Formats: sequence, structure tokens, C-alpha cells
Amino acid sequence: MSADADAQEAHIGRTAIEEMFQLWQVDEERAEWMEDEEGLGFDWWPGDFTVQVRTSGPVANYDENEPDYRLSVRTALLKNVDNSSPKFFEVSVG
Repeated sequence: MSADADAQEAHIGRTAIEEMFQLWQVDEERAEWMEDEEGLGFDWWPGDFTVQVRTSGPVANYDENEPDYRLSVRTALLKNVDNSSPKFFEVSVG
């Protein structure tokens, strides 16, 4: 593998989230780039809820010689809800 290919592979996670940022047309004034224990990415406030996008890796892939990367997107739709009751699941699933 060439040095350029190595460099490109090393930044595949960063490239993925930068492309998501552009495709989703994220307003830079409503987003914050982060690098934390969950990985590299951004937090975005398109409305009332935060959308958290992170990429992490590379991690060893035991089936092949190429590393794996994880891309995750999270948002919180519910806050301060008691989900210990069976009624919660009845209402939320519909």
C-alpha cells in the first residue's frame, strides 16, 4: 500500500463525517466539532434536540486484514421519562 493510500485510510472516519456535515447542510453556527472518548465528530442543534455524530476507529477486524471504523448518530427524543413501567412501552410502541 502506498503512503497516500495509508494516509487516506487513516482519515476515512474524518472524511465520512465531513461529508455528512456537508450533505446534511449543517449550519456551522449551530454545530460544534468534538473529539472526546466517543471519537471524533460534531454535535449539531438543528432544532430543539442535539444530534451527535461520531466516528471511532480504526479497530482490529478479526475476519480481514483491514481495520473497521464505527460511525454513530445519536439524538435524545425523550427526557426525564420513567421507562421502568410496562405502560411506557405500550404508549411508545403504539
